[in-house]
Amino acid sequence: MKFILGGTAARRYKLLTDEEVFEWRPGRRDDGPVFRNLAWDFEEPDQYPALVASQKPGMMASKAEKAFHAAVAGGDPAEIQAAAGQHPKYRDVANAIAGLLILETDLDRALELLHAAVAAESELGKDHFVRKYLPEAGLSVVIAAGVMVHLPLQHNSLALLIAELHQARGQTEAAISTLEKAEPTTHIRLSLAELLFESGQFDKAVATTNGVSNDDDVTALMLAYRGRSLAELGRDDEAISVFARALEYPNRADSVKAIALVGRGVIHQKRGDHILAENDFTQALVEVPDDPEAVQHIQELIHGRSPES
Repeated sequence: MKFILGGTAARRYKLLTDEEVFEWRPGRRDDGPVFRNLAWDFEEPDQYPALVASQKPGMMASKAEKAFHAAVAGGDPAEIQAAAGQHPKYRDVANAIAGLLILETDLDRALELLHAAVAAESELGKDHFVRKYLPEAGLSVVIAAGVMVHLPLQHNSLALLIAELHQARGQTEAAISTLEKAEPTTHIRLSLAELLFESGQFDKAVATTNGVSNDDDVTALMLAYRGRSLAELGRDDEAISVFARALEYPNRADSVKAIALVGRGVIHQKRGDHILAENDFTQALVEVPDDPEAVQHIQELIHGRSPES
């Protein structure tokens, strides 16, 4: 199971094929994008039953643990929920596993279960059953333009997935609300920045990206959204400075550079600096050859139209 459910920006940059999706992996630093011809760091949800089945409960394990283990190993979401109903201590992890397993067959019910799992007070990643039987479990989620993250099974991973599912359904405010309640990790902030920018909440997008440095593709993309939001607020000088930071390292992902280049080009175009604008739009098309924004603005320059006309 692979969650490739990009939002508006992800669709715009057409980076949702197996060969093109940028991957950020926890705990590693790369000189550039990592592509999915490498081994997965975590097993995806459809492998959870096999992972659990590969390790049998010990003789001293409780009857409840053995019953829940058997249900998860069997892979039937209904049985998993039924076992948790008989043994409530497993309710939170049951909601998470069952929700992930039925994503493709009952999205409404899956969202209900995943929301319940995220709302639980105990951190899923510290759950005894998860640590014992699912230490290699995780999921992959597209969280912004071309960025797919692979994370272990934990609250924030599910929050990112829930937000992406809501975004794919056009439920932007529900997606934003989910992320605003989550721990503000880099991934959460990036996904939130994209959602806020795409929904026109530019002040909030700027606030969400305060203090970001260009450390990798993920943070560079956050800076690109920050610059675009500043430009929308009319803070052009600040925006150009932020775009310069986003473009500081040439080895950043192509889609990230394209977002920043188009944003800076729009400012130059608005100011009448058409040569500078054309340079940025042309470079954006070098990075992403069919970038629709860059194509649009190049056409405006060719035909002598202003962005507002």
